Amino acid sequence: NLKVGSLRAEQPAPDAPFLSSLTAFLRFSRTVPSAGMSPAELDRMRAVVDRYPYAAGMARYASALALNGRPDEARLMYTKILHIHGKAIYAKVKISLHEAAAEGPESLRVLEKSVP
Repeated sequence: NLKVGSLRAEQPAPDAPFLSSLTAFLRFSRTVPSAGMSPAELDRMRAVVDRYPYAAGMARYASALALNGRPDEARLMYTKILHIHGKAIYAKVKISLHEAAAEGPESLRVLEKSVP
């Protein structure tokens, strides 16, 4: 994840009612997976991943699931990444998971060891 510059958005997403799907995607892309997320937050993430099944987004959602005590669903999301995006993209996503697990909480290390 490259971070360019130091500017940060003042709100999770702009108020754009006619672009609700894109607004939800923007909010999703600014969400940092963490322990203690509410079921509603995880459900919003799932809805975005269902609509926009990009590998990075799917991996972000899987991390959120793992951090919130849902390792089986997180593992399934990695299986979906493999089947939808293929081995090359899956390998890159697994490298990112490895890096996050090395620095992050135990639940990410457990997920890393359990994915295909």
